[in-house]
Amino acid sequence: MIGTIRKHSSWLWAIIIIATVAAFVVGYGPAGRAIRSGLAGGSQDFGKLYDSPISPAEFSNAAKEAKLGYYLSSGQWPDRAGRQTDFDMERESYFRLFLIKKVNDYHIKASDEEASAEAHNRLLALNHGQSINGDEFEKNVLEASGLTVADFERTVRHDLEIRELITLIGSSGSLVTPAEAQMLYVRNNTEVSAQAIFFSASNYLSEATITSEALTKFYTNQAANYRLPDRVQVTYVEFPITNYWEAAALEIAKTTNMDQQFDLYTLQNGTNYFGGATNAVQARQIFHARYHEQQAGVLARRDANDFATLLFDTNSASYLTTLAAQKGYTVKTSEPFDSRNGPKEFAIPLQFVEAAFHLSPEQPFTAAIPGEKAVYVMALDKQLPSELPSLEAIHGQVVSDLTRFQATMMARQATVRCFATITNDLATGKSFATACLDARVQPMLLPPFSLRTESNAPAIEEHVKFDTLKQAAFTVLPGHADYAGTEEGGVVVYVDSRLPVDQAKMNTELPYFIMRMRQSREQEAFNMWFSHNVDTAMHDVLIELQKRQGKNAQ
Repeated sequence: MIGTIRKHSSWLWAIIIIATVAAFVVGYGPAGRAIRSGLAGGSQDFGKLYDSPISPAEFSNAAKEAKLGYYLSSGQWPDRAGRQTDFDMERESYFRLFLIKKVNDYHIKASDEEASAEAHNRLLALNHGQSINGDEFEKNVLEASGLTVADFERTVRHDLEIRELITLIGSSGSLVTPAEAQMLYVRNNTEVSAQAIFFSASNYLSEATITSEALTKFYTNQAANYRLPDRVQVTYVEFPITNYWEAAALEIAKTTNMDQQFDLYTLQNGTNYFGGATNAVQARQIFHARYHEQQAGVLARRDANDFATLLFDTNSASYLTTLAAQKGYTVKTSEPFDSRNGPKEFAIPLQFVEAAFHLSPEQPFTAAIPGEKAVYVMALDKQLPSELPSLEAIHGQVVSDLTRFQATMMARQATVRCFATITNDLATGKSFATACLDARVQPMLLPPFSLRTESNAPAIEEHVKFDTLKQAAFTVLPGHADYAGTEEGGVVVYVDSRLPVDQAKMNTELPYFIMRMRQSREQEAFNMWFSHNVDTAMHDVLIELQKRQGKNAQ
């Protein structure tokens, strides 16, 4: 049974990652938060999987497998990149325990030969086809991350068995007949020849009528959109990383083991770590540049930390300006900003915004906050509560918004009138060209497109979202028209004809199309099975950890 996974290994592994990160529902709600809180509390009670208690050793092994599995798939450790992909170590560890339990229930077992071959292939893939020295991998990758060879062998074996479980469970969804597949292929790939008439608000701006009464009414109705949220204004000292470039170069010149560090980084992180490098020379150049920037950042953080430490001797926000003057640093003042958008005048990390909104008169300073190009230390200047600006204060903006609103409404009304004229003319036997003359509009001939077409032309998408255009075109028969509203007005679409599918192209693409349909249905079947069964299996775990969370809060 295990042998059947070879030809499906790449997409089946993708299912594991997609399913456990995106599709499964357990762990995202309050219960999932309870898991993280309970484990963080240090308790040795990990709950039950069905009726069996989960031992600390079982959970520890599953956690190691989840961590190592992420590394083998992405070339990065989850503590470095997992937050960007919503990878949660504790959640995935529980999911892993469940899948291993099901592997055993179904008596799925990978042979030693298959596990050995898979381990070899995974290491080759990790290093882009280049062999990896086993001893160096054990020392510099596994041991450096608190893992062992036994953890690696167990992870690879379980990966093989979980893939076979996915194939087994998903097989119920893989029944696709050639006739059904061909019907769907034709539906998705049939192109239409169509014409469109666009109505844009920009063509009606000059016809807008702005009266005092209309302006006041519009401002009142849109008050929620004009209300300013809570804002803060801060003073800050910036420590640009470029200011430390020369000092970093001097520090690097003292380093005698750069080549060894490069080799270690390559082994631990894979060549993916080096971005667009296509060979070892480029990878080494990128490594040196990043190392130089990293060392400059270390020096910038050192000075910023020293400066911030001195600030905490007082709780007077004005002391930042005083101390900066003594140290020869420049103090800047931000424009007021809200928690959603941050300052407009410069790019800063999210941490900067979050820290700014935690400042108070009693605690007016932040610690050093590293950014992409600088390190920041800031102090609270002002806290500005939510307010609704008066109509007089934002008069120009409200006039502009009302003008755009009226123009958009006129464009949509023109769309409806045009559609009515064309529909009536077509019903009397007139051609579409004649109907357009009667409606006094000039249609645009669209490039042929199908339901699979992702985009059509930039000039068209300036007027309408392509999905909206497709929906209008594929809901009517040839010789008929439809219309749709757009952000800027509206569009009338007339379908000339539906073009025949290229038979030769279909014959070539249909086998792959059938395979993708089966894979998709297998994945859907497995995901449904997982979502239902993991909820049942982990119910006791979630309840017990919620109780523990409540006790810890008391």
